[in-house]
Amino acid sequence: MSSIALAFPRVCRLVLILSLVLLPAILTGCGTPSSSAAAGGAGDDHAGHDHADETSLVRTAWSPDLEVHAEYPPLIVGHPATLTLYLTDLPSGAPVAGGQVQLKWLDQEGQSYARVVREPREPGVYLLEGPPPRAGQWSLRVTAPGGEHSVTLENLQVAASHEHDLHEKDGHTEGDGADPEFGSITMTKEQQWRLRVGAVPAEQGRFTQPLRVAAKVEAPPARRVVVTTPVAGRVTSLADGSLPQLGQRVQAGQPLARVSVPLTGNASELLSAESDLIKAREVLQLAESEMDRATALLAAGAAPQRRVEEARAGLAAARARHQAAGRLVDGSGPARVISAPIDGVVVALEAAPGSFVEAGLPVLTVLDPSLVWVRGHIPENALARLPERPRARLGIHGDLASSCDIEGARLVYLAPEIDPASRTAAVVYEVDNHDGHLRPGQSLGLALDSSVTREGVLVPAAALVDEHGRTVVYVQTGGETFVKRYVQVDGRDNVRCLVTDGLSAGDRVVTGSPWAVKLAAVGSQMPAHGHAH
Repeated sequence: MSSIALAFPRVCRLVLILSLVLLPAILTGCGTPSSSAAAGGAGDDHAGHDHADETSLVRTAWSPDLEVHAEYPPLIVGHPATLTLYLTDLPSGAPVAGGQVQLKWLDQEGQSYARVVREPREPGVYLLEGPPPRAGQWSLRVTAPGGEHSVTLENLQVAASHEHDLHEKDGHTEGDGADPEFGSITMTKEQQWRLRVGAVPAEQGRFTQPLRVAAKVEAPPARRVVVTTPVAGRVTSLADGSLPQLGQRVQAGQPLARVSVPLTGNASELLSAESDLIKAREVLQLAESEMDRATALLAAGAAPQRRVEEARAGLAAARARHQAAGRLVDGSGPARVISAPIDGVVVALEAAPGSFVEAGLPVLTVLDPSLVWVRGHIPENALARLPERPRARLGIHGDLASSCDIEGARLVYLAPEIDPASRTAAVVYEVDNHDGHLRPGQSLGLALDSSVTREGVLVPAAALVDEHGRTVVYVQTGGETFVKRYVQVDGRDNVRCLVTDGLSAGDRVVTGSPWAVKLAAVGSQMPAHGHAH
C-alpha cells in the first residue's frame, strides 16, 4: 500500500504533462490530410480538413519571402464560393499583419480578372469572394501589401456546372514521403504563426568540411597589463578616495593609488626602521612623563628650575628621534602615483592598503576584454588540408551547434613550426568582443574551413532534430502538412549541414521551431477539428 502511495504523485505528474502536450492538439488539431509538394514550390492537399466552412480543396505556394495557403470549395461558375487565403511573412514566420492585397485571376489564354481585398478578417487571413466568370484552368496571383512580394497559385479548376465539376488531381498519395508509422503531421496556420514555425528549401551545393580543433580565449598582451611599482614603498590610497575595487572600470591615465617611498632602501632596512620607531615612541613617552613630573615638582617647590629645563631638552630630543624614525618608515619623502595604463576593468589586486611592495612587483591588473585572441592547436597531419589563410568559426564550450560566427575575425598567426611536445601548430584569430560573449581562459571548439569540399544537399543546422540517437528533419509538404524524414548527415558546421540521404534539393525543411512540429505529430493522431475560426 505504501509503494502505491509513493508512486501516485509521479503518476499525477505524468498525466499532467501528457494533458498539457495533448490538449492543444485535441482543441485545435486537424485530421490527417493527403498532401504534396508540386514542382516550383507549390503543394496540393485534398479533402484533408473537416473545417466548419466545408472547405474541401487546399493549395499552397511559396516565394522566398511569402507563403500563400488557400482553402476553398469546388469552384463553379455562377455559384458563390469563398477562398480563404492565409498569408505568411516567411522571414519572421508571422502572419501578414494587415493592408491591401492585390489579386489577379489569369487563365491559359492570357485573360485576367483583377480583385482587391482591402483588409484581412484577422491578421494573415484574407477572404476572396467568388470564382472567375468563366470555366477552365486558372492561376491566382497574390500580391502582399506593399506590392513587393507576389506568389502565384497554379492550376485552380473552375467548373461550368455541378455536372461538369472539375477537381484538381493530386500527383502524390496520402502521406507521401512520411514515416510509415506516423504518416503526415498537421498544424493549422494559426498554430504555426503562434509558434513561429518556418521552413526553407534545401539547396544543392558544395560543402566545405571543417577541421575541428580545441582552442582557448586569451587576452592579447597589450590588453592585459599588470601594473607594478617602479620603487619600493608602502601602498596607500589617493587623497580623494579609496584604492580601486575588483571589477571597477577604469580609463587610461586615471590615478589609482600611490606608493609612499620610505627613506630606507629595502625591506630589511624597513624592518629595522620599524623597530627603531617603536623604541623611539617608548623613549618619547618616558620623556613626556618626565616633563610632567618635573613641572609638578617645580610647582610644589620640590625641584629646581634646572630639572624642568633638562626634562624639556630630553623631550625635544625624543620627539626629534621619533619623527626621524617615522619618516624612515612612512616616508614623508617622495610618493609615486600609479595610474591605469589602458581602458579596462580591474581584474586583480595584488597589494593591500598599507602593505609594503618591492620595486617591480605587481600592485593590480587591468584587462580590456573588448578584443580577444582565440588560439587553436592544429595537428601536424591535418595542416595539409588547410588553405593558406583558413577562415574559422567557433563553438562555445566546444559545441559548434551553439556557436558564434567569427568569419570576420582576423587571422593573426599560423605558426610556421610544430610544437615538439604536442605535435601541433598554433593558430591565432583576433575577435571583436565588445558584447563580452567571450572571456579569456574560456575553452572553445574551433572549426577551420579546410580544402576538402563535397557536393550534396545542404540544409541549415537548425533543421536537425535528434530523436533517440537518429537525425530527423521535418519537411513541409503543404501549407498545413509536414512529414518526418530520417536523414544521413555527412558533415556539419554551425551554419549548414551536408545531407547525403533522406532529402532532395527543394524540399522545404523546418528551421523555425522544429520541436513544435515534432510535438504536433502527437496531435495529428487526434480526431479532426479544423481551424479555430
